[in-house]
Amino acid sequence: MKTMRRALVTALGFASLAAMVPPAHASAQMSKDQAATVTVDNTRSVPVVVYMDRGPFDTRLGTVAPHTKATLQLPSYLADGETVQVFVHPEGGEDLASQDVTVNKGQDIDVYVPTNDAGYVPPPPPEEIPNPGPETTTVTVQNARNQPVTVFLEQGAFDSRIGTVAANHEKTLVIPAFLTRDAPDVEIFVHPEGGLDLASQTFDLKPDAHLLVKVPAR
Repeated sequence: MKTMRRALVTALGFASLAAMVPPAHASAQMSKDQAATVTVDNTRSVPVVVYMDRGPFDTRLGTVAPHTKATLQLPSYLADGETVQVFVHPEGGEDLASQDVTVNKGQDIDVYVPTNDAGYVPPPPPEEIPNPGPETTTVTVQNARNQPVTVFLEQGAFDSRIGTVAANHEKTLVIPAFLTRDAPDVEIFVHPEGGLDLASQTFDLKPDAHLLVKVPAR
């Protein structure tokens, strides 16, 4: 959930994603109508999943293969001059965060993923989810795999990460109202570490709905 990730990102903030924005004169030459992009240079031997931190949950931008540089599009709804944070999740590792960056239309942000976690400090233990209260939608994920899974809610062209479930564990995650307000019919995806996304059936989200997703062992 978001609270846990913030602590993890704070611990890793100095451990180093370098994010670089081109100088103003270079940005001025790019089209103001064009969506901003992020170019990720992944020097690791595992793929990394790239996220944008904006709002209570994290938006998945895409995956970059090992030892690869790739350019991913940022959501077009970002306001010109808005500040966001880009971070990556190496398969089997911990999240690494960039500093805050300002997004301008038509601008590309370069992110360099280092090969190690120098200065890494373990995050605090995850917090318990408080009683969500009435008219709250939840999803209980039963993970029968020997790997942790990351849970996503499909939201237009991008997916929002709503939490992680440990190997061979069950966990209930809260789906906030703003993620379900305009799209009552959604799909929930899970991403096993080192594997491919698995999609559930389509769910009809309603207040007080409590969904169940079972992740098969294979």
